[in-house]
Amino acid sequence: MSLRRRRSWKDEDGIKLTWQLITAIEGADETRASLFPPVGANKISGGRKKSEYQFELAKTLFAEHPKYMDAFATITTAKDKKFWYSKIKNRLDAVSLIKKVRAQIEEMGQTGAGVENEEDIMPGTVLTTKWDLIKKDSPWFFHMRSLVGERPNLVHTGLGNNDSAVDMGILLSGGDRDLDDSSSLAADDAADPLTCSPDSDVPPVPTLESAKRGEKAARKRKQPSGPAAKKAPTTKPANIKDKFMATAIAEEEIAQQLLKLKQSKHEVRKEVQLEKLRLQADAKAKKNEARLDLARLKMAQEHKYRMAQMRVAASQSQAGPSSHTGAYMGGSQSQMEPYSDLPMLHTSSESGESGAESFNFSSDAVNSFDPQFGSFSYGSGSTH
Repeated sequence: MSLRRRRSWKDEDGIKLTWQLITAIEGADETRASLFPPVGANKISGGRKKSEYQFELAKTLFAEHPKYMDAFATITTAKDKKFWYSKIKNRLDAVSLIKKVRAQIEEMGQTGAGVENEEDIMPGTVLTTKWDLIKKDSPWFFHMRSLVGERPNLVHTGLGNNDSAVDMGILLSGGDRDLDDSSSLAADDAADPLTCSPDSDVPPVPTLESAKRGEKAARKRKQPSGPAAKKAPTTKPANIKDKFMATAIAEEEIAQQLLKLKQSKHEVRKEVQLEKLRLQADAKAKKNEARLDLARLKMAQEHKYRMAQMRVAASQSQAGPSSHTGAYMGGSQSQMEPYSDLPMLHTSSESGESGAESFNFSSDAVNSFDPQFGSFSYGSGSTH
């Protein structure tokens, strides 16, 4: 029986193992910092090699797995360990999960900037269509993107901990790495894990492509590090939540400004209306006052005229009947004007109104009245 037969990580069991692998890395800070070192000089891996953490992950996945637990229990040498932790390394390596997630980040483009999980993707957008395609191939995309780096547009810069051990395996073909997602797992429970087989998924010889990558990496390390070699600082793209919050704040400020403008216009209209009403009220009051003044003037004139008539009539009645009366009373109004200020006229109020008690019918008043009848022509109303 063959030692190993090729088994895809894409089947149901492989998908479960991949999820278990990612969950185990996320739950162990030291393992995560060792396999995915953050930018900076902080080292929390405890000085252990990556292979040790990879073997611990292999133990988590295969030690109690029904299909692989028996084969995993027969590990006795470093070569045995290497066989098992290589499966973890190959699954996470650039030709597998890491390479795919970087390609998928580029595929999502700037529209995926700031999207932290599937719930942040708004339905009905271009990003939704892209995510549907990515989800079928990599349902763990957001988890792997978080492991690879915080920035969604992460580009490998080679930055890391200066004290970390350099993995020279990247200069070769990846002696223990798989070239595709079909890296093999030990599927035969009774097989001997110590023997090698021509069906092994580990490529034994380097390739031209891997040699070129190693040459480029060597040239990069030889380049001088100075002011000219420093890259321009990159700005962190705005999170979609921050953009949404900023937009909401801006809209709220605009709405408040519009409300204030509307209130100001309303207040101005009210002030204009009140001013119009005040002016109308003032004009009406002045008009009414003018009418009252005119009415008082007319009443005063009429009163004077009637008083003059009454004084003339009173003086004639006291002097006795005379033929001069008819001639005098039939005279023109201009002939009455000399008698407008007779001493017997006493008004009782400022309005010019007077009653019967306002007249002086004493003998002195009668004697002081000189009608001057001799100046009138009897019956003609003209003077001599």
